[in-house]
Amino acid sequence: MLTKQTFSALLAGKVAVPIPKFDKQSDNPIQKSLWSANNHAIDIIIFEGWCVGSEAQQPIAVQ
Repeated sequence: MLTKQTFSALLAGKVAVPIPKFDKQSDNPIQKSLWSANNHAIDIIIFEGWCVGSEAQQPIAVQ
């Protein structure tokens, strides 16, 4: 799976890992040739949950 491969590479400290992008307006992935890549090892990954079907939580649940 692309998500697992990307996270594994980033967490292993690899650089030049292609970062998949999604066009929310067209509801389609952006073509791979337009993806960016990390230039340095990363410290944190922020992953938007909407793209895996996560349900919204009440504000009190995330405080």
